[in-house]
Amino acid sequence: MNPEMITYLGDRKFPRGLRNNNPGNIRRAKFNWTGKITWSVSKDKEFEQFHKLWYGVRALIKLLLTYFVKHKLNTVSQIINRWAPDTENNTEAYIASVCVLTGFKKNQVLVPNTDTLKKLVYAITDHENGYKNAIPEAVFDYAIKNI
Repeated sequence: MNPEMITYLGDRKFPRGLRNNNPGNIRRAKFNWTGKITWSVSKDKEFEQFHKLWYGVRALIKLLLTYFVKHKLNTVSQIINRWAPDTENNTEAYIASVCVLTGFKKNQVLVPNTDTLKKLVYAITDHENGYKNAIPEAVFDYAIKNI
């Protein structure tokens, strides 16, 4: 399995985030993500679509790093409150889910290393897609090496 080639784009047997190759369900924004499908071609008018799964995972990792570095968000509670605001989500339930899936406490200060990012990516993508282990490990490893 070549992680560079994996795509679920348009495959209806998968939840929206996976079939967009956007397992974090990143909303459309005026940001030129690597591997992003242009809006004029995209079939989803709310969420970004990526050519390959690893590009969507890479975008999620980059957003999490931005939260840590630029916005100084370093707990599950802070990160998920920004990621999934209560205007759109049951944020407290989301935080609880991420804590269960990662083993982190809600207000535990996190260090943005590979292990922390991996746990957060898997928890977010599992929660967003309702799909356990939605991301093959080789895809995560490839995405983080290509930040």
